[in-house]
Amino acid sequence: MPVSLFKRARGGTEQLDIQEAYNIWDWLRTRYNSLETIQCYRNFVHDRDFSMLMNRLLKVTLSHLEGMEKEGARFKIPVPHLVRDWAWDMFMY
Repeated sequence: MPVSLFKRARGGTEQLDIQEAYNIWDWLRTRYNSLETIQCYRNFVHDRDFSMLMNRLLKVTLSHLEGMEKEGARFKIPVPHLVRDWAWDMFMY
């Protein structure tokens, strides 16, 4: 029996360690923050070219989110919720 440097599950499925799971979760959380910021800025844009650029950026961000959400679902990682910053809420009221 050959010695392997990599660990494999008996079923042949991929395993995920805690650091990789945290990285996926943190990446999703960061992208959700970026998405919210892009949507906020998009509301203030009046220039047509800049508006087209913001729409393109929004589409790319959404496609990245969709791909990472699929990865999270494949490894059964809970998706983070959109969390507002307390400082933002403080200035809103």
